[in-house]
Amino acid sequence: MKVDCEKGTYIRSVISDIGEKLGCGGMMTSLERSYSGGVDIKDCYTIEEIAGICEQDKLSQMLIPLDRAFVSYEKTTLGQWETKLYRNGVKLRPEQTGIKDLSEDKLYRVYGSDNSFLGIGTFHEGSFRSFKNF
Repeated sequence: MKVDCEKGTYIRSVISDIGEKLGCGGMMTSLERSYSGGVDIKDCYTIEEIAGICEQDKLSQMLIPLDRAFVSYEKTTLGQWETKLYRNGVKLRPEQTGIKDLSEDKLYRVYGSDNSFLGIGTFHEGSFRSFKNF
């Protein structure tokens, strides 16, 4: 059975509910997560494959960019001056973010003026600030 679901879905409960509706009970014998947080199982490697790639000194070629883990967050790219301020921990005014409709405590992917991934920002109490920098 294949289930497309959002975070917070309890697959064991879904299976139990299906079994209850069928009148026979339900039990899960295995679970494979095929997609999570921007990473597809097709992009994954086995331990043996990783070891082989390490032996060839090609580990950097297989690494997934960090920002792909945050694709569900809205993206903003800061201007040159705002990038400098943000990197130095300065809180930005809403108009400095390039985001039209900022939502209180929502998380955003933040990129610098050179399009480098800076981290995760949030709008809180009237200003935009760093939540987690990388």
